[in-house]
Amino acid sequence: MKPTNLHDCLDETLTLLRHRLEPHGRFGGIELQIDRGELPMVTCHGGQMAQVLMNLLGNAIDAMESSDRAGLLSICTQCLTSGPHPLVEIIVRDSGHGIPESIRSQLFDPFFTTKPVGRGTGLGLSIAYQIVVENHDGTIDYTSDADWGTEFRIRLPVQPKHRLRSLDHE
Repeated sequence: MKPTNLHDCLDETLTLLRHRLEPHGRFGGIELQIDRGELPMVTCHGGQMAQVLMNLLGNAIDAMESSDRAGLLSICTQCLTSGPHPLVEIIVRDSGHGIPESIRSQLFDPFFTTKPVGRGTGLGLSIAYQIVVENHDGTIDYTSDADWGTEFRIRLPVQPKHRLRSLDHE
């Protein structure tokens, strides 16, 4: 773990996915809105956080490609608290078809997927959960509605607790 600029992780991920936002076939493309708040450097595994963003953004794009409404992908970053244990938040919101109530309890389960055979492994959200919660002492939550889409909310401590404990012993 090292101090990381999460906006750099986001930029790297968007560079890799930018072609998927463009119109193709019957798909009209996706409008991208980014609201970058002031973020401190976050002690984390930058590559792992880029993987989390890749999984969330890829799923959001998939949901919008299979929806009839206009594609809107909104990403917001902000620092939630200051003081001795500040938190940062990354919000990813799509205008897709939403997550059906019937599958929500399985969303972070390994190998659970709603995608056709050959399209998904069912590991993206499971890996995202493991990275955020288990590796970085953060949280990942979501809200979803068929009328407006899905929003994932990642909250990370600027300094993970397990990193603070390891610094105490150095």
